[in-house]
Amino acid sequence: MIKVTDLRTGNHLEYLMSGAPNGFQPYKVDWQDLKWCEDDNDCFNKKHRGVAITDSFLYENGFKNYLGKKGIMKYFFGCYIELVPKDNVYNVFYSNDKNNLVELREIKYVHELENLFFGLTGNEIDFIF
Repeated sequence: MIKVTDLRTGNHLEYLMSGAPNGFQPYKVDWQDLKWCEDDNDCFNKKHRGVAITDSFLYENGFKNYLGKKGIMKYFFGCYIELVPKDNVYNVFYSNDKNNLVELREIKYVHELENLFFGLTGNEIDFIF
């Protein structure tokens, strides 16, 4: 269940829309969504869900599998982010250089990665959907 404290304006979720493939369409959260999530969380969660992170999503957005690394990595804004798949979640590692990565936490959804990256760097990640 998504809580208002899990989101920021600009996060990506999937929104239930008639006519959309599989019923859900990628969607960018705005301030009205945050208010909806806070005021009527059950209703908000019937219409929204997190965008699951997948290897193909990461590759489409510039992450690469580096030789000798366990996961999928990308360098941006002066840091490396590596995501290592584990039982339907990804362990996130972070570093200023490719070899001294520190494990941060497990994530499953794009908005979690967006928030984690913003918290570490102060920059937004632009994803292709």
